[in-house]
Amino acid sequence: MLRPKKTSQAKLAYCEECGKLFSSLRGEKLCPQCGAKDREAKDKIKEYLRDNPDATLKEAAEATGAPADTVKRFTMEVISSKLSSNKKAETEHPCANCGQMIKTGTYCPACSAELQKKAQQNAMAMSAVTTTREEDAKPREVKGLDEDFNKALTSKPARRRMYQSVIEERKNR
Repeated sequence: MLRPKKTSQAKLAYCEECGKLFSSLRGEKLCPQCGAKDREAKDKIKEYLRDNPDATLKEAAEATGAPADTVKRFTMEVISSKLSSNKKAETEHPCANCGQMIKTGTYCPACSAELQKKAQQNAMAMSAVTTTREEDAKPREVKGLDEDFNKALTSKPARRRMYQSVIEERKNR
């Protein structure tokens, strides 16, 4: 059986850089003008970093005239593409939090420890908060329901909420 040919439809999107509406065929996030500027900036950054491999992000941004976030985004794209290919990455890259140069991972050991500590503190704070409703805390039997149904309601508060209308109807009888 012959299938109809799929046609690629252009979708309208707003440019993340300038906010203009443009036609996006491949899911681009930048309009053609901003995309060209972005590619030029990436080429400058790539050339600068090739000549100065020990340069920091700040130095690369100042030397190329590109915004620091563009330099960081581009270096992270390069790093992730190197890591996704099966080649061993022997280059250093900046920590995603402080910018210190590291060889593996996303965060340097100091930032990693700090983030882990904050995560544990947040987990402790969240566990201290009680979010149970009073009716869930003390499940009770409802007269007029069979024994198995009452067991299910007392053992599973979510099921009790699900059948709340049935329970209210039986109470009112």
